[in-house]
Amino acid sequence: MLLCCCCRCWEVSLVLYPSTAEDSVSQFVRLTLTLTLDQQYPSSSPSISIHNPRGLSDDKLSSVKKCLQLEAQSCLGSPVLYQLIEKAKEILTESNIPHGNCVICLYDFKEGETFIKTSCYHYFHSHCLGRYVSHSETELRQREKELEEDKTRDRADYQELTVVCPVCRETLIYDVHQLLSAPAPQLPELDQAAIGSDFQQKWCELQKLLEKQRCKGGIIDPEVESNRFLIHINEVRILWCIHVCCKPYKYLKTQEKEILSNVIKHHAINQSAFQVAAVNHKMWTNCDFCYFG
Repeated sequence: MLLCCCCRCWEVSLVLYPSTAEDSVSQFVRLTLTLTLDQQYPSSSPSISIHNPRGLSDDKLSSVKKCLQLEAQSCLGSPVLYQLIEKAKEILTESNIPHGNCVICLYDFKEGETFIKTSCYHYFHSHCLGRYVSHSETELRQREKELEEDKTRDRADYQELTVVCPVCRETLIYDVHQLLSAPAPQLPELDQAAIGSDFQQKWCELQKLLEKQRCKGGIIDPEVESNRFLIHINEVRILWCIHVCCKPYKYLKTQEKEILSNVIKHHAINQSAFQVAAVNHKMWTNCDFCYFG
């Protein structure tokens, strides 16, 4: 509590929290209540102002201030500071759910959901923050590995990398296992009635078109494309046998022919060139590469 006297007026300022039996972890809202008393107090009502709110919407703040002003007017002529402070704490206790969205999942906080307040007074679903922390730790380990491998940097210039709040970038204090063990928030399901029939019909048409293009090979599969020019060890052994050992194509085992067919298919190799080169040579060796265990 701050008590000061200026310009013949007294000013009382307090930081108020919900009544949670001194369990600070469960206090999700707060505000600073300032009461200014003139020389006529208690014959005149104190001037009420609210500063540094956390977890409260603008509408809720306006409601709190209006409620306190009505309380002060009803007690005009009597000391009212204690009543105003208790009234403000009562409202905070009733409104001990942070206003706004979880900035990670972008959904509102609902009663019964598990959420957490950081030391910087920002709010997240516990499970959402756990996923964010887990992902951030993975990225930090990768970043630290890159810095260690960077020979151009002086080790004296290294700075400790920490997980920070996604809102204000302050360093977070957390228990990732406890956060991840919290139940995930119940996200609202998509209301099919909210989607118009025209959109649903268009969606079905596009799905059919997509399937048609996929059947005709018109859809690019990123995984297949990434392996397009990748030759596996068995494929290398077949190529080695044909090019170096000159094993005739007709003597290849069934498994070997299948691998060779895949090589030709995926790497655009001329099959007849292999056959002609192998058959014309009329010899093959007993090297280890020619057999598959």
